[in-house]
Amino acid sequence: MKPVFENGIAMPVFPFTDGRQSGYTNADSSILRFCVYVETDYDTDMDGRRDRVKALVQVPRAAMEGDYKAPVIYEARPYIAGTRADSYEAMKRFAKEKVEPLDFKRSNPDPTIPSKTITSLVQAENAEQSDWYYEDPLSKGAMCYEDLDWYDSYLVRGYAVVSCAGLGTRGSEGFNGCGMYEEKMAFASVIQWLHGDRNAYTSLTSDIAVTPEWCSGIVGMTGRSYGGTMPYAIACEGINGLKTIVPVAGIADWYSFLNQQGAQRYWPKEMTSAWLDLYCMSSLDEQTEKSRQDKAKQFLDWRIREQAKDGFDYGPYWEDSNYYEHSEKLNCSALIIHGLNDENVSTKQAEMMYDSFKKHNLPVSMILHQGHHMTPDMPAGHYGMRVDGKVYDDLVNAWFSKELFGTRVEKFPTLLVQNCHDGNRWDEYPEYFSNEHTDGKSAVQGYKQISSLLEKHGVNAHNYEEKLCLEECDAAIRLVSAPLAEDVLLKGSAKVTFDAALTDLNPDFAKNVSDADDCTFALGKDRLTCDDLKLTVMLADVSEEPFDSFMCHDDLRTEVETALVKENGIDLGGGFTLDEKKLVPTHKCYKVFARGYLDLCNPDAGYLPSSAQGHIALQKNEMHTYTAWLNPDVYTVEKHHHLVVLIATEDPCTTLVHKDYQVLVDQGSIKTQLPGRTGKTIQIK
Repeated sequence: MKPVFENGIAMPVFPFTDGRQSGYTNADSSILRFCVYVETDYDTDMDGRRDRVKALVQVPRAAMEGDYKAPVIYEARPYIAGTRADSYEAMKRFAKEKVEPLDFKRSNPDPTIPSKTITSLVQAENAEQSDWYYEDPLSKGAMCYEDLDWYDSYLVRGYAVVSCAGLGTRGSEGFNGCGMYEEKMAFASVIQWLHGDRNAYTSLTSDIAVTPEWCSGIVGMTGRSYGGTMPYAIACEGINGLKTIVPVAGIADWYSFLNQQGAQRYWPKEMTSAWLDLYCMSSLDEQTEKSRQDKAKQFLDWRIREQAKDGFDYGPYWEDSNYYEHSEKLNCSALIIHGLNDENVSTKQAEMMYDSFKKHNLPVSMILHQGHHMTPDMPAGHYGMRVDGKVYDDLVNAWFSKELFGTRVEKFPTLLVQNCHDGNRWDEYPEYFSNEHTDGKSAVQGYKQISSLLEKHGVNAHNYEEKLCLEECDAAIRLVSAPLAEDVLLKGSAKVTFDAALTDLNPDFAKNVSDADDCTFALGKDRLTCDDLKLTVMLADVSEEPFDSFMCHDDLRTEVETALVKENGIDLGGGFTLDEKKLVPTHKCYKVFARGYLDLCNPDAGYLPSSAQGHIALQKNEMHTYTAWLNPDVYTVEKHHHLVVLIATEDPCTTLVHKDYQVLVDQGSIKTQLPGRTGKTIQIK
């Protein structure tokens, strides 16, 4: 049996057996499942041996028995092997421990020499369901490899599917350091095995190698969030065999994921990389021997100390995880997916990915929906959403059919965007970047002082956007255009330039308003007078009458509301379905459509992550010129609406260290630039 294609697209013709069913064995399964342990180049847990990472392999029986060579859809995501449910409390406990300092050094021991080699078919014959499907001991009630069924509709189309949780996760060796070079190269090792360039073994300690004789050597990667980050990270290393990536809500640079232009950006409790390391390091539990526990604590302590050296500024700590500025080895194609209301992984990450592929003249398309931090099809929640009337996974299957099977399919649009006011409408653009732009210029003269003590002005996380958009308030600069004479399009990253000065700072005022652990709080508090004196800059669409747009409905800005359209309305093929949902627009008089942060101590910081290196010693009342690069959007401020420019201090939704400071802004210096199309200069007052 071989794959079947219609119009170049792989069809669901292969039989299927659920790997989760009771009594499962490979002997009578249409999909063969087994694990291999790929040897990496490095030793992160300092035991003198190269770390091995566990990979779960799912292959249609026809490919395993030699009917055809299967390409692979590969997901690299630490969460699949289990996560720490009590991560915030665990970090608090860790922060209070005394740890003997250890400086991690990159180690590259000699590789294992195989004593013999067996086929994947033999490894599958010896596999047991308990190798990959078991309860997560760190999150009771959850199952490890919970994504086991996420790619079932691809298995019945003839793809093989491989999942790997990486270093430090249950079933693997090493310690996980998110963004570290060793992390991405460990994940890349799985591709090298599939391509025939590296050994994988039957267990963590075995010297019996396993061959991927069923594999075509062609790999595509996908996944969301962390799982959308690793495809781009690995692609930037130019790994042989990686033909294409479909990153969903992925990170192109870890510095600007957590920070922005010298200021703290991300959710306060998760500002140290070590928190995510600990969250993902599922190989550590109550059964782990004390010596390994102690070594892991030393590793986490080293990670915290290294990040703290530069606070919220860019520095050497971030170099390995700045994939965007080190993308010269890119040699594959990409279909990039991102939500325009994703406040977790900002839209700038998708823009940087797209830009790097364009710069290297590589095939790239991008789909931008109006959702939050999500995939248009969410098997974990048993729902999906249509993209331009089509099933999302049908689009991804068409892309993978073209790239992995080498078929000819209908041309993909370069840029497909769900309309910002009408969720049923999708707009195609020939290109994302534009040389055209609309300028805005302040018509207000004079200076205005704003304060970080938002609570004194009745501003809090719940009313922050609404109050600043619709009311004059001493907590923010608010400049409003006259009713627009024509639509104004933003397509890309807007920038706002202005002059400002620190006028007062209380060095004794620092509040842990988010109940962060001591290490995370210290990241901001220990550099109180020279780091993260934040300005929040926003562009908003305001109208006298309510209008439809999409925005997150909760105070932490995590989720756009959805509504059920039809139960089992998304047909994935092969008998697999999801409930069909749609995004629900809000009906309000305002919408913040672009947001960015900067640090008063980093006036030279710009678009590039590395531009936020170092800081200046602020002198009170000394003016500096700042350019805030706002997170990109594709948004139209419609005719007769108002374009509003907002400059405030802290954002109560994301504040780690609440500080007491005042800033003087020269209102006459404020200028905006909105890429998209050429329009008349807008006077904002």
